[in-house]
Amino acid sequence: MTAPAARSPALTNASGAAPSLPKGFCARAHFFDTCAAMALDGELVHLEDLVLHDAGTDKRAPTHELTRAARLLGLRRRMDRLEFSGLFEPHRDFFP
Repeated sequence: MTAPAARSPALTNASGAAPSLPKGFCARAHFFDTCAAMALDGELVHLEDLVLHDAGTDKRAPTHELTRAARLLGLRRRMDRLEFSGLFEPHRDFFP
């Protein structure tokens, strides 16, 4: 007898592999957390503006706050790619 998750078409994609739900959730969380961190710093950055700027399709010139948020988003992504033990190395340089 197969497991219920293996039979459910909603839990698999066309290739039969499980969807990349954790990756998508993590990507969205980076955007939300970046906007929240900027708000805590006293600067308002709209989520839509940050998403468009990240995709390279923004229609107007980016503000100073938006460029700071984009840099913070890149930092969050670099930290996410590191192993957990690599985050605490004293010689680690996060900013290129």
